[in-house]
Amino acid sequence: MDIVLEAIDLLGKAEGADLIITGEGAINYQTAFGKAPSGAVRVAEQIGCPNIVIAGGVDLDANQLHQEGFGPLFSICNTALTLQEAMEPQMAHKLVALAAEEAGRCFCLRG
Repeated sequence: MDIVLEAIDLLGKAEGADLIITGEGAINYQTAFGKAPSGAVRVAEQIGCPNIVIAGGVDLDANQLHQEGFGPLFSICNTALTLQEAMEPQMAHKLVALAAEEAGRCFCLRG
């Protein structure tokens, strides 16, 4: 993961950011151990900005990630859908957009 973060210069590109948004197909406690979102969260901590994670699904054990510096965790699947339905491009786009909008509302309320 560190090689990828360095290759894309995430730290340099994130300087001055007000928020870092990252995502993954499924978030669980193992996400903290070397998966891409954990790298994005580390960068957010280094530059002192909040982070949020948007994922296809958020497992019950994922709440422990907050102790590892992860901000709010948002699942895009807030309605009954099969995996196949949720992964259809038009539906996936709509679900991610809705989750991102709701996540953004959390930060708009900060005033």
